[in-house]
Amino acid sequence: MKRALPLLLLLLLLLASTRAQAQQQAQYSQYMNNNYILNPGATGVEDYIDIKFSYRTQWTGLEGAPKTYYASISSSLGKWRSTPKRTIHDRRRPFHAVGGLVYNDVTGPTSRTGAYVSYAYNMVLTPDLRLALGMSAGMQQFAVDGEQLHFFDPTTRAASAAARVLDGTVGVWMYSSKFYVGISGAQLLGNKLNFSYGPNSLDAGTGNTLKRHYFFTAGVRLPLSDDWSLVPSVLGKAVNPAP
Repeated sequence: MKRALPLLLLLLLLLASTRAQAQQQAQYSQYMNNNYILNPGATGVEDYIDIKFSYRTQWTGLEGAPKTYYASISSSLGKWRSTPKRTIHDRRRPFHAVGGLVYNDVTGPTSRTGAYVSYAYNMVLTPDLRLALGMSAGMQQFAVDGEQLHFFDPTTRAASAAARVLDGTVGVWMYSSKFYVGISGAQLLGNKLNFSYGPNSLDAGTGNTLKRHYFFTAGVRLPLSDDWSLVPSVLGKAVNPAP
């Protein structure tokens, strides 16, 4: 058992490193509070102008630990929710929605910044069930701060570099007052960054291509009282070559 434990730990570390190389999208612990950041189909599903800000830090206390910031806004362009001033016809009417997102994800000397605008079309399936098709387009920048790179030889200095590429995301969002479920694909253009920190700076490198990421989210609302509800949710992610 004592001999097997080091081998098991080594295997787990190898699997963890594989996943870390493939993961390019920022991590969001509280994704359920803003499904819009992962799925443009969720643009404007609330009956108000939805504005959110977030800051997340991971592995607190470690030098170069990941930090993520974002700000988002989305809104429908038509009335559809049931209020005393709206009719049944308003509830059964499809509507358009628009939104925007900016974020900055920093890990050590590397950083990723993005800005996107989104559009979604909401269709009525039943009076309490809707299906939204959304897409977002924007630009993403990947940068390396050479001043934060430390080498065995203290006289070695690395240059800073940055690359910008166009990016796109699509998503489907089905929701009602009782549940929601969505599927989205990010970085679908699969663009290549125009620089690399490989062994030969002229090479294309192995980590400079935006990998396609796929997300599945779902949740159900369980009423506890007139004022309280429990909403358990699940998030699944897939990206090649992570298992």
